[in-house]
Amino acid sequence: MKRLWIALLCLALCAPWTAGLSEEAQAEGGSGDFSYELMGDGAARITGYSGEGGTLEIPAELDGHPVTVIGREAFYQCAGLTSATIPAGVERIEASAFYGCEALASVELPAGLKGIDEYAFYECGSLAAIALPEGLETIGPDAFDDCDSLTSVVFPASLKRIEASTFYSCDALASVEWPAGLTAIDELAFAYCDSLTELALPEGLTFLGVNAFADCGNLTSVALPDSLSDIGGNPFSGCVSLEEIAVSPDHPALEMLDGALVSRADRRLICAPEAFAAEAYTVPDGVEIIGAAAFETCWDLASVTLPDGLKTIEESAFANDICLADIDLPDGLTGIGKMAFYYCSSLESMALPDSLEELGDWAFANCGGLTEMKIPAGVKRVGIGAFKNCESLASVELSNGVEMIDADAFSNCRVLTGVVIPDGVTRIRTWAFKNCESMVSATIPDSVTEMEDEIFDGCPDLTVVASQGSAAQIYCAENGIRCEAPDAEG
Repeated sequence: MKRLWIALLCLALCAPWTAGLSEEAQAEGGSGDFSYELMGDGAARITGYSGEGGTLEIPAELDGHPVTVIGREAFYQCAGLTSATIPAGVERIEASAFYGCEALASVELPAGLKGIDEYAFYECGSLAAIALPEGLETIGPDAFDDCDSLTSVVFPASLKRIEASTFYSCDALASVEWPAGLTAIDELAFAYCDSLTELALPEGLTFLGVNAFADCGNLTSVALPDSLSDIGGNPFSGCVSLEEIAVSPDHPALEMLDGALVSRADRRLICAPEAFAAEAYTVPDGVEIIGAAAFETCWDLASVTLPDGLKTIEESAFANDICLADIDLPDGLTGIGKMAFYYCSSLESMALPDSLEELGDWAFANCGGLTEMKIPAGVKRVGIGAFKNCESLASVELSNGVEMIDADAFSNCRVLTGVVIPDGVTRIRTWAFKNCESMVSATIPDSVTEMEDEIFDGCPDLTVVASQGSAAQIYCAENGIRCEAPDAEG
């Protein structure tokens, strides 16, 4: 999944970046093994390299023009490059500059460097250590992603933020010297850094993103500073060896409640290390929100007891808990977030409480064991892909109150035989029942006025029951779907 995001991001970045070049670049040139272009201030941006690599000292000038930027993909997949010294005067290393230089074992960065852009050293698999110079202000997302030989990083005090996925999957990274001025660590910044065993995050840090240290499989203990006030979701999902989260008893924003990390202000459970290796877990009384990714990828968790007073289950809270089979949702629960129970393949039944108002996108997608579902009246929208790929789902009851069935909501529910759309639904979006190949009947009321393309694509035996002249009857006529009037049913 992450590799797909990388490809899409690269494509998205390409067009606007090159458009900017045509306005900024004044002339192109070449000097030895280097190609370059002149920027508006007369300085050179290196755009390419045709040499054999080896140990390389990048020149400070090209044809008398000072080099200030290492351009996008300038050394892209330079297989022979083993060492690079970047000269003083370079202020920015642009996106993917050294992308895929797998033999690059050492890089000397200059004082005065201000920014390292996204994917700059992506998949530099031989890079063992990096000392980031004082004055560096930004490191873009995925800048050192998949540098799986990287063992240590020294940050400058000038760096305030470590962006998303910056050191993702740096398997050998065991030592991090945090900068004194660090205020934020974004999502997935150090995910899959399996050699990290202990973390003492620095005072001054105020924000920690969801999954910031996800799947650091050997991480055993974490100490959080009193300055930390904003946690976007569970930073430690999948950290199966985590035993201790140390929080000061006087921490203004966080507390440990029966071994679980909880936000004081909204009573949100952020992380429960005890659940990572447990088969059963009881959420402490007083918790009102199960936070994003709180129990994500708890592989052995089969049973969860939720407290009375729980109001919301956030995004991906129980995602990928493949053994989860026993969980009762309490009365008073109002929201189930996006992907909350995604791929909980052992769930066979789930009673949604009448208090429920929000059913998020992909909330129960890939729950292949679910056999029946009743959507309560308080839910106005069945979210995108909410029950997609629930291949055992044979019965669905939609209560009056539902107004929209969103795209892909029940697609690939292959044993679902029929559905009655309640009066009050006004819109059914594309692929809502796609590939429900056992579906033989769908009753659609006159209240439905908007039906998008391919709602019933892959339902070969379907007959729709709808009034003559209704939007549903017209839709069927236009799309070659059998349709009967209600009074002709049977």
